[in-house]
Amino acid sequence: MNGQIKKITAGRAAVKNVIHQRFRSVVLLILFAVTAALLFLSSFLSESMGEGIERARQRLGADVIVVPAAYVTNVDNALFLGKPCTVNFERNWIDRIAAVKGVSKVSSQLFLASLGASCCDNLIQLIAFDPETDFSVGPWLSEKGIGSISDDEIIVGRNIRKKPGESVQFFGRHFTVKAVLDETGIGYDSSAFITYGAAYAIAGDPRYKNQLPFSGNRSISAVFVKTDGSTASEGLKTAVAEQYGAAGIRVFAGDELVSRFADTLRDFRIYGKMLMFLFFVFAGTALFALSAVTVQTRSREFGNMLTAGIRKTQIFRMLFTETALLAGTGSTAGFVSITIFLRLFDTHLKELFAVPYVLPDVYSMTRIVLEMSAAVSVLYLISLTAQFVRINNMEPVSLVHEVNG
Repeated sequence: MNGQIKKITAGRAAVKNVIHQRFRSVVLLILFAVTAALLFLSSFLSESMGEGIERARQRLGADVIVVPAAYVTNVDNALFLGKPCTVNFERNWIDRIAAVKGVSKVSSQLFLASLGASCCDNLIQLIAFDPETDFSVGPWLSEKGIGSISDDEIIVGRNIRKKPGESVQFFGRHFTVKAVLDETGIGYDSSAFITYGAAYAIAGDPRYKNQLPFSGNRSISAVFVKTDGSTASEGLKTAVAEQYGAAGIRVFAGDELVSRFADTLRDFRIYGKMLMFLFFVFAGTALFALSAVTVQTRSREFGNMLTAGIRKTQIFRMLFTETALLAGTGSTAGFVSITIFLRLFDTHLKELFAVPYVLPDVYSMTRIVLEMSAAVSVLYLISLTAQFVRINNMEPVSLVHEVNG
């Protein structure tokens, strides 16, 4: 008889209690689920934005960027957020910037907002570039063994759902996808790259004469600059600004454009940690109180067990199993729910935060899950501590009297 009772208290009783004590179980499940979900969401977003900002620094590849003063916001949004724009800047700025002391390399890009495409529901940012001089996309192409692209080929960002070899149409022209960029976390993910030859052919097409602010082959949108090592990027920025600042241009150090996102991330992390700390304290306090009250209200049940010869340690093991079931189920539900949410609203989150955003790698994801599990385990221990204290303070005699009374 005792063997059967012990067997029940070891596992089945815990499951039975979780099922029958619905209110308590639901409250604990919600606390564990919400805690796990919020911890995972906060860490996931922080990690994603941090990785996005770092990749933005690497992908830009420029020490200094020169853009027309009237289009600063447009270029910024195109580069980092993928918001389509068309920017007209005189091509002779390439030679003028190259002549500044301290400049090692210059390259340029031309931004064209598409008029729609067969691949996408929204407008796409077309970017014309020179693979031979470009140091934003060019190095990636070299890594993939792609030396050049023809005027009827295109390289698409990760968010454009096309595969190499497939066809896509922009401005009435058919392009064959040459390659798909690795995820960058910036506007390049929603952009498509073509040659200057293709871009100028589009600009010269009479069908788009009134839809583009330029024609011919004398336009660019931004100049990207590498220093020769003798001058820091800030120094080169100052030199270019002093020499040409009055000519309607704006000059930025590469890190300067990215630094504002770093400020946003820092604020997000500070406020996120504050909110999580407050919620964690609330959840811990609620769990401790609820667990203590639960043990008190179940005193008659525990009295019966003690009368049947079951020890306090066995009762504690039963409660240990109950809490483990609730913590495991709740945190798993929270993790799964927030993962589904992130997958469904990934694009909307990128637009909401307006920060470079890249999904964490496997190592980072593992670390985030372990941190979440550790935090849930702390709450689990808080709950167990409350139950252990109450059970340890129980007087078997008084409980037996309560049962018999």
